[in-house]
Amino acid sequence: MSGHRKDLRDAVKAALAADARIGPYTYVKAWVRAKDRDQLPAYTVFIPRDPSGVSDQNGVERRTIIEVIVKRSANADIEDAIDADVDAIEAAVYPALLDVSDLTYADFDGTDFEITGEGNATACQAVVRFSTQIFKPLPTS
Repeated sequence: MSGHRKDLRDAVKAALAADARIGPYTYVKAWVRAKDRDQLPAYTVFIPRDPSGVSDQNGVERRTIIEVIVKRSANADIEDAIDADVDAIEAAVYPALLDVSDLTYADFDGTDFEITGEGNATACQAVVRFSTQIFKPLPTS
């Protein structure tokens, strides 16, 4: 059942790579440490939660949360730039999620913004969150 997470990540990454705004940004497989300023703007795709439970006697329901994190160097128009990033992410990712097989639900789940660093190293980050739901039949013996 863990294959659905890879399918979701792959769909989101492909949609963002094809996007005219986000595609040229640096893709980072994981945010392990702070990104150097010359790597920005950058983005990653992350699944922080994948709760599941038996929905009835016939299947398992998973509500997977997917986050797209975009980070860019702060400048005079940082609010406009990060807003445009978020708009592009929402426009690219939502339709891509609807095309994932077996998915029964996809929706926006909010955006968080954060400014990090000091002085010339200041950066702005947006975490754009989507929630999905998938139903899988219980294995039969």
